Amino acid sequence: MAKTNSTHAQTELSNLRGVLDRLLNRFYPRLDWLFLLRPVVFIPVWTTAAAGLGVGHWLSRSDLFWHVAWDWGILLLFIGVTLITGAAFIRVQLQAGGETEIKGYPSVLDEGNLSPAVARRLLWIGLGLGLVLLLPGGWLAVLAGAALFMVWGLLYGTTSFLWKGRPAVEAIIHALAGAALFYLGWAASGAPLEGSLNLAAPYVLAFAGVGALTAITPGPRYPADRPRPGTTAITITLAAATVMAIAATVWGYRNGDPVISTTAVLTLPFYAVALFYRRELDVVRTSRYSILIFVIFVGARYPLLFIPVILDFYLSRYYYRRRLGLVHPAFHAEHD
Repeated sequence: MAKTNSTHAQTELSNLRGVLDRLLNRFYPRLDWLFLLRPVVFIPVWTTAAAGLGVGHWLSRSDLFWHVAWDWGILLLFIGVTLITGAAFIRVQLQAGGETEIKGYPSVLDEGNLSPAVARRLLWIGLGLGLVLLLPGGWLAVLAGAALFMVWGLLYGTTSFLWKGRPAVEAIIHALAGAALFYLGWAASGAPLEGSLNLAAPYVLAFAGVGALTAITPGPRYPADRPRPGTTAITITLAAATVMAIAATVWGYRNGDPVISTTAVLTLPFYAVALFYRRELDVVRTSRYSILIFVIFVGARYPLLFIPVILDFYLSRYYYRRRLGLVHPAFHAEHD
């Protein structure tokens, strides 16, 4: 009798899973327009902007270290930077013929799920609305938002296929984008600009170091005539990225900034291992764990940051598992 009941329960559970799978299979294609924005990129984007906000608060209000209060102005700014980032990466995909961030897999533009015309409309709507939402942050927020789109959407997007696999260029592009994101957060803090370059520098270095790693790790597809960098280029890139991580650590300590100094120093062992072995797995681990550690320390200061990050992370995993059969994104390397 017990065995019969157990079999019946398993059958019911299997039927329920089948119904749920059918519902989810109908739901995930409706997310194609959202994933044209590349929401996985939003995680480091939000975190870097939150870091700028935190440093600005630290400078202007030394008593405000842990920030848990709800602020509509900050929310609007983060929505604005999200839309601008999404618009920039729509343009990258349009210019690159529907490139996806996952090597070897087609984007929704490749598969015809969304037409280029619809993508262009989403691009301009996102850019325009994003800049409007930055207006309450003042001229600095709007300027930083426009600069972010120019760097990622225009400068990088127009020639992305020519620049793929060039670590120096990737580092420069990410440094400029990191600076724009930091100042977007800074604008929301209301802090004066005096001394901001010195405080922003270690964050920009850390962002650029991780950016350089993207040129030598699996990710966006490369054109057939531009292979991945050779062993010498990989070694030089890892050495340069390690130097940037060390510089970010030292600079952060000199500034008395506990967030970036602690974040950067915790990433140094990963850079050291990657530089010593030069294995693809170690490079991937360094890139992903650097982002994870950064999210944890900035999120500890602004706990509300964890809400969109966790939602983005798991929604993206659901979407890519359903659409491509992949576990993506993941903060682990192969067997971690």
